[in-house]
Amino acid sequence: MSFTDFNFFRRNEVNFVGFQNYLGLLKDPDFNNSLIVTSETSFFSLLFEFSFGLLLAAIMNNIRRGREFYRVVFLIPMMIAPTVVGLLFRFMLNNEFGVVNVLLLTLG
Repeated sequence: MSFTDFNFFRRNEVNFVGFQNYLGLLKDPDFNNSLIVTSETSFFSLLFEFSFGLLLAAIMNNIRRGREFYRVVFLIPMMIAPTVVGLLFRFMLNNEFGVVNVLLLTLG
């Protein structure tokens, strides 16, 4: 659809336009501004996260007593989030009572 002049309200009138949509996107000042803002946000957040993680790892490396306890305390949140997301999607995509299945059945 990105290579056509698709309009949601005029679905029957679709014409091939090639790369015209992408060229128009590159000329759009809002798009260029969003690229700059996204790049800056990504750079500074990664810089902060990497620096903070490295500092925390250096501090943890110097701890002699209770090192295993602190490792577990810091790793549990990292392991809980993907587990919860996996279980949530497992329930959502269940064949018998999943929300996605019920939604698709109502749509036909």
